[in-house]
Amino acid sequence: LELQQTGNVLTADGTEQSVYVESTPSGVFDMERVTINLDNMAVGDRIVVRHYEKDFLGGGFELFDSETYEDADGGLEDGATVISIDLNPNRFGVRITLEQEIGTNRDYRYQAFRRV
Repeated sequence: LELQQTGNVLTADGTEQSVYVESTPSGVFDMERVTINLDNMAVGDRIVVRHYEKDFLGGGFELFDSETYEDADGGLEDGATVISIDLNPNRFGVRITLEQEIGTNRDYRYQAFRRV
């Protein structure tokens, strides 16, 4: 399998926004991870990052995991500014979202890695 990468910048707008979506794969696909850079966060900011997966053909996205990050650099320690969401192989779909709940809407750089 060959590792592929895509990425961009998401400008938060106060709603739950998709960072990465694979909603209708043609078969089993091997997602590796999604990374989101929290370097632009400032004191008083709060975001929620959610991980959804589909668990059957034609089904909707079900919440798999959710993490909240607050303040400068998302409150990460030791100078870290990037979070990594490790994903399992999936057959039906995956979605990663970001919602800026509190603070000035910021730009968040992200990357998604998968093997095809």
